[in-house]
Amino acid sequence: MDGRQLFPETHHHLVPHRHGISEAHLRGAFEGAGLGAFEMHDAATLKLPNVLKEVRTTWFVARGVKPL
Repeated sequence: MDGRQLFPETHHHLVPHRHGISEAHLRGAFEGAGLGAFEMHDAATLKLPNVLKEVRTTWFVARGVKPL
């Protein structure tokens, strides 16, 4: 690791798409923004405590490249 922060601390409280997002949906958003070379990879699968049950969540990293 190079020590850079993936997400700014001001965004650490955000949890978008609590019920999931498909790769196809995310790819469409990236392509709609004019980005190419889309990639999406799972970064980690975690077990989070919940009041009623344990919740499993998968974090992912996605990237796109802005054409020159």
